[in-house]
Amino acid sequence: MPAELNASPGNRLHRLLKRVEHEPALDPLAERLAGAAGATLGEGGVRNFLSGTWLGHALHPVLTDFADGAWMAGSFLDLFGPRGAAPAAQRLVGFGLLAAVPTGLTGMAEWAGTDDNERRVGLLHAGTSTAAFGLYACSYLARRRGKRLEGVLLGLAGGVVAFMDGYVGGHLSLVLGVGVGQTAFSPRPQDWTPAAELEDLVDGRPAKALVNGTEIVLVRTGDRLFALANRCTYRGGELHTGEVRGEAIVCPRHGCAFGLEDGAVLSGPASIPQPCLEVRTRQGRVEVRDKAGSPQTPRSGPRP
Repeated sequence: MPAELNASPGNRLHRLLKRVEHEPALDPLAERLAGAAGATLGEGGVRNFLSGTWLGHALHPVLTDFADGAWMAGSFLDLFGPRGAAPAAQRLVGFGLLAAVPTGLTGMAEWAGTDDNERRVGLLHAGTSTAAFGLYACSYLARRRGKRLEGVLLGLAGGVVAFMDGYVGGHLSLVLGVGVGQTAFSPRPQDWTPAAELEDLVDGRPAKALVNGTEIVLVRTGDRLFALANRCTYRGGELHTGEVRGEAIVCPRHGCAFGLEDGAVLSGPASIPQPCLEVRTRQGRVEVRDKAGSPQTPRSGPRP
């Protein structure tokens, strides 16, 4: 049985992508393209919008179904549709091409913030996405010119590439965690738990504390205390090395800003709020516990 499992297509594809993850030859091209993507998107409004800062999680997966769904529906009509379905199939392919543009831009916004293994697999994802788009574009043009059979075959080829592209995208999100909140499975204390001595906290200077195996960041501003998960939800940057600006803390890696009071995203490219904790002082000691309604409250059972 183990030998059969190791020979399964899924495991072979997984091993292939693991090789891509650790292929340094991809780095020069990946770094140039990621740098160009970051420069094109800039900082602030456009990039934050494409990243899904306003949505509460990444925007890219919301849009992928529009392009892929239209393309697959077009191929379904090509293969199984009634007589006269060719115009509808052509329109679906064309709609998929239009939908692929914002989908690609949101993916580019996500990729611009990746590093190392994620960036290499992201480069492959960009390549397969571009190949699928090119095949469907050729399919659409062939249909417009009256070459329906050629258009159908190009569309089917595009569907195969889009399927593989979905597998690569799944590896990025489900295996490497791109677009997933980096604190999703970090346990936080449900009861009041000591975190630090009050006298050790310097006004306006973030401090890291370890509570039940989980890192948190403590911030003292005047007579007020705040506590949040220390790892940034965007890419896991350590907030205690960041800067406090008024009622916000800024991650040093990508400039994401979170409200100290509620962990709300004040500035992207982060899209997922930062988990926050309640704070109190007792006999000169700072104690924390999970705040009711805090974003990404871990499930009560064990991690699957």
